[in-house]
Amino acid sequence: LPHLVPLLTETLTKQDEHQDEDTWTIAMAGGTCLSLVAQTVEDKILPHVLNFVVTNISNGDWRLREAATMAFGSILD
Repeated sequence: LPHLVPLLTETLTKQDEHQDEDTWTIAMAGGTCLSLVAQTVEDKILPHVLNFVVTNISNGDWRLREAATMAFGSILD
């Protein structure tokens, strides 16, 4: 987890400002993978993802704020 989660959260920051909502992107793939990892390891993922969320939720860069929101949403189940 300490090696995988940072790679997955980094993919969440790869949004394109003008992307089509129907197009599969690396950010969507990262969110899906993060969700599947969270389902597998359950609560063990919390410290790794919450660190990313806390660090980026108030960032001035919209990509990092959206990535933080997406990461949090990916682990809610």
